[in-house]
Amino acid sequence: MSFQEQVKNFSKSKLKKTSTSLKTEDGRLVQLNIHDLSFKVRNLENNLPGFIVDNKPDLTINEILPGLYLSGQDVARDLSILKSSGITHILNLAPIIPCSFPSEFAYKTVELLDVPETDLISSLEDCLNFIDLVLKDSKGNVLVHCNAGVSRLVFE
Repeated sequence: MSFQEQVKNFSKSKLKKTSTSLKTEDGRLVQLNIHDLSFKVRNLENNLPGFIVDNKPDLTINEILPGLYLSGQDVARDLSILKSSGITHILNLAPIIPCSFPSEFAYKTVELLDVPETDLISSLEDCLNFIDLVLKDSKGNVLVHCNAGVSRLVFE
């Protein structure tokens, strides 16, 4: 079954329940529960910045389908994680994030800005063809990454 067919046949019921915390510009912490579309708002101290400062690298890599992995940019810069996950190809969707190991992996770069005006649809077929090529023809493992592994990545 091709990657495109797997995407079409995918069921949301297979997704893990998760929640996302975000801090608004006025310092409120909002927790969003994706599965039941609920949210909680907690007020924080007023002297905190209107964003979450997180200097730790996010080294989370997730296998979405056999051979298809998703992550943010930090994993794409960590050779040991890439090697231990058996990654052979990397689809880089992040603007201004260089391909860190061009002698180790086959890269495809499609720069997609994380703004609402970005036309993601026009790049979709090219990205899916690359993924299909890796999964079907080369029997490799492909990592798809953007900056944080959230919006553009999940769309693709």
